[in-house]
Amino acid sequence: MSEQNEASRGQDPRAPGSVGFAPPPSNGRSSGSGGGGDIRNTLDSWGDYAETNKSLSSRGELPPTGNSPNKEGEDGGNAFLRFRSDLEKTSKRISQKRLDALHQDAALSQAEKYGTDVGVDDANGAAAPKIRRSRTEAANSASEAGVNHKLIAGGQGQPVPGRSTRRKSLVKQDATLEYFRDRRPNKHSGYRRAVTNVQNVFVMRWKTVFLLWLVGASTGCVHTMVVNLEKVILLAKKDFVQTVRDEHGLGVGFAVWWIFTAAIMLVSLGLTLNISPVAAGSGIPQMKTQLTGATIKGYLSFRTLMAKICGLICSVGAGMYIGQEGPFVHIASALANCFIYMKGLGEPFKRIRENKPVKLAILEAACAVGVSSTFRSPIGGVLFAIEVTSTYYMVANYWKGFLAAFSASLMSHVIEMIVTRESTFEFDPIFRIDYNTTVYTSLDDIYKTTSYETWEIPLFIILGLFMGYCGSFMVRLNAKLSRFKSRIMTQQKLATKEIVWTLMAATITSFCYLFGNFATESYHDNILAMINPGSLDTNKWTVPQFIQDWGWGDQGVIFPLCLIFLSNLILVSLSLTVAVPCGCFVPLFAGGAAFGRITGEVVQWLFPDATSVPGGYALVGAAALTAGGTRTVSVAVIAVELTGELEYILPLFLGVFASCIMGSRYSPSIYDSILKARNLPFLPNVTLKPNAVVSDIMSKHVPHLEKQCSTLDMVQVLS
Repeated sequence: MSEQNEASRGQDPRAPGSVGFAPPPSNGRSSGSGGGGDIRNTLDSWGDYAETNKSLSSRGELPPTGNSPNKEGEDGGNAFLRFRSDLEKTSKRISQKRLDALHQDAALSQAEKYGTDVGVDDANGAAAPKIRRSRTEAANSASEAGVNHKLIAGGQGQPVPGRSTRRKSLVKQDATLEYFRDRRPNKHSGYRRAVTNVQNVFVMRWKTVFLLWLVGASTGCVHTMVVNLEKVILLAKKDFVQTVRDEHGLGVGFAVWWIFTAAIMLVSLGLTLNISPVAAGSGIPQMKTQLTGATIKGYLSFRTLMAKICGLICSVGAGMYIGQEGPFVHIASALANCFIYMKGLGEPFKRIRENKPVKLAILEAACAVGVSSTFRSPIGGVLFAIEVTSTYYMVANYWKGFLAAFSASLMSHVIEMIVTRESTFEFDPIFRIDYNTTVYTSLDDIYKTTSYETWEIPLFIILGLFMGYCGSFMVRLNAKLSRFKSRIMTQQKLATKEIVWTLMAATITSFCYLFGNFATESYHDNILAMINPGSLDTNKWTVPQFIQDWGWGDQGVIFPLCLIFLSNLILVSLSLTVAVPCGCFVPLFAGGAAFGRITGEVVQWLFPDATSVPGGYALVGAAALTAGGTRTVSVAVIAVELTGELEYILPLFLGVFASCIMGSRYSPSIYDSILKARNLPFLPNVTLKPNAVVSDIMSKHVPHLEKQCSTLDMVQVLS
C-alpha cells in the first residue's frame, strides 16, 4: 500500500489510478468485498471522506420485472443481473463526473483568487489545494512541522515534496462541496465568494441618518406653517371683534367673540371626526402605547396626519386653552411613519420598515422632534420625549433623537428668518431675557450681580411645592371630567353629544373675554410679558370698568394675573376632553408664569430694597406648574433654552424637583392619567418595595388541567 501511495504522488487527482480521487472499479465491485458492493467516495470536506455503501448491489436481489432486458436463450436471473450491472456502472460514472466537476470548479476558482496557495499540475491542469489537515492525527503532526498536504481517499494528509513553507489554509475546515454548490449563481459557474453584510449595514446607517434629518426638517416646516396660520386666524378674529366692540359695545363684542370661537371649534371637531377620529387629543399618551409595541390602527396614517394638522390650526386659532407640543409629537411621528412606508422612489426606507427595532428608534426620535420644533429646544426636547414616552430607553438611540431635534430646530430658525426677511442669521431663543442686575458704583467700577439672593431660595422651593399641588389638582380634575363625559357619551347620537360638549367648552372659554384684554392676546405675548424683568404694560393688562374698582392700587395687575392662573388651570382640563387636537404644556406654562408673577410682585412690594425680579419668579412658577402636571424634570432645561437665561438654573431645578415630589403624592402625570382613562396599554413605572415578597406579585389562581380531564374541563380553562 505504501508503494502505491508513493507512486500516486504528483499525479492528477482526476486521472485513473490517482490516489487523491481514485475512481471506482470498472466492474462495479470493490476490491475488498466479494459481493460486488460499491464504495462511493463522497467528499465531506477538503480533507475528510465518508465511505458509504449505497450501491444498487447492496440492496439485495430483486425479482425481474417486465421492463428488464431478457435476451433469447438466457434465463430471467442472468438478464436481470446484467441489467443491474449496467445500471450501476452508469450511475457511478455520472456520480464520479459530477464530483470531479465540482471539485475542479472549486479548486480552479481558488487558484484564480489565491494564486500560489493552490498547487496546479502542469501536465493536465488539475488543481489540488495544499491544506494542513488538522482533523486527523497525520494532519496534526504535519501541521506542527509546517508541511503542505495533498488529499487522499482515506481523508489522511499526505506530505507533498518540495517547499516546506507553512501556508495559510485556503478554506475553512467545515467547508464542503455543498458550501461551494449552494453559492454558485448557476450550475455552469464556479465558486462565488459570499457577499458580506458590511456594505448593507453602511447603506442602512446613512439611510437612517437621512431619514432623521428629513423628519426633523419636514416637522420644522410644518410647525412654521401651522404657527403662521394660527396667528392669521387669531389676529383676524381679534381685529374684527375689536371693531364691532368699538361700534356696538362690550356685549355685542362678546357675542361675536363667542360665535367665532364656537364656529371655528365646530370646524375643528368636524375635520377630526370625519377624517380620522384618532387624531383627537394630545398624542403623547398614544405614542407611549405605540412605542411599547402595541398598535393603534390608523394612528400614524396620512389621513390622521392631515386631520391633526388642520384640527390643530382651527382649535388654537379659535382661542381655546390648548397647547401644541403634544399634537406636534404626534405630527412628527406620523411624518416619520409616512416616510418609512413611502412607496415611491423605489421604497428607499424599506429595510428600515422591515426592521422593527430601528423603526421604533425612529419614532422615538420623532417624539423629540415634536417638542424641539415647538420650543426650539433640542436638548430639552429629547429629554422631555424620553421622560413622557419611554419607560425604558436605549442609550444607543440617543444620537438619533438629538440629530432629528437639531434638524427641526435649525429648520424652524431658517424658515422664520425667510418669512420675517431678517438680514442676519441669529439663533435667538423664543423669549430673550436677561435677569442680571448691573450695578454702577463708579465710572470704573461696573459689575453684575445675580437677580436673586440666597434668602430667596426657600421661596422658590415653596413656590414649586404649591405649583406641584396645583398640577396634581389639574390632573384629577381632568380625570373626573373624562369619566363624566364617558358616562354620557353613549353610541346613540354620539356626534350630537360631541357637538354639545364642544359648544359648552367654547362658551366657558369665551367668558374670559369679559375680564380683560389679556384674553385676546396670544400665549406668546402673554408669557413674554409675564416673565419679562420689567413691569407689566398697564394698557394691555387692564380689566373692564366694572372690574377696575376691584384693583389694589399699584398692584392692580394682580387681579388679571389671578384670572389667567385660574383660567389656564381649569380650562386646560376641560379642553383636553374635547375631541380635537390639543396639548397642555403651553397653558400650564402660562398659568404657572401668572402665579409666579404674582409671587414676585408681592415679594418686591414687601422688600423694595431687594434685587429680586418678579419675572424670575414667573419663570420658576411656569416650569414648576408644567412639571407638576407632566411630571418631567426636563421642563427646567426647556425653560433655560426658551429664555437663554442661565442664572436661574438653580431656582428652576429646585422648583421643578419640589413640584414633581409634591405632585407624585396625589396623582399620576396627565399623560398616564389619559392612558388609564382610555384603557391604553403601557409599561408602568415599577416602584421599589424593600419588604415585598413573591406572593405580592404572583398569580394565586393559576388555570390548570389534570391528566384525566374531559373536553368540558378544557373549554372551561380556556374560557
